[in-house]
Amino acid sequence: MAGKQSSVKIKLKFSKNVKVVFLVLAAVVLSIVLYKTLVPEPITSWNYYGQILNFRADLRAADKVPVYPNEDAIFLDLVHALAKNVTIVYKYTNDSLAQAYYQVEAIQIVQNIIPAYEHIWKFRPNFDSMEVDSYENLPGKIQNPIIAIVPPPYSNETAIRNYGHVTLLKAKTYEDMDLVTTKLLMLALKIDLDEA
Repeated sequence: MAGKQSSVKIKLKFSKNVKVVFLVLAAVVLSIVLYKTLVPEPITSWNYYGQILNFRADLRAADKVPVYPNEDAIFLDLVHALAKNVTIVYKYTNDSLAQAYYQVEAIQIVQNIIPAYEHIWKFRPNFDSMEVDSYENLPGKIQNPIIAIVPPPYSNETAIRNYGHVTLLKAKTYEDMDLVTTKLLMLALKIDLDEA
């Protein structure tokens, strides 16, 4: 019986518990794979003409912040050849978190807006900060645009508003402060997420 092959059939039996564990593990692995595939990683840095700039908020989330009157108005008001000094203003509050955010956002603005001036106009304006009593009637000028950081104690919206050489970064929450600052920088740097 030289050509006869013997076949052995092995039958595996899994208990109900093993089947349930296997199904749960498969569902977890599938969920992780789908999440990594469908949910994009946050973009918190940008290559700006060879210089890597880092941001405190996801650029995709910041891109949704409304801007008034329009995005071009912000760019044209801030990043131009006549700007000699940019003043970042804030209104005093006894809220220590707001005070900390003023400092963090001001540093973020200065660090990340300078490359726009240097790339486009080949110069760097002076930057300073100032405490104000009110966000009304700020004296912005073409040579001295003002960026006003308006934290949650003083804001009823999350948006960027520009009024003739004065740009208000208004935030309803502290997380929103990072979003409006990042959005302002995206406008100044002309960051287009379609290029990502």
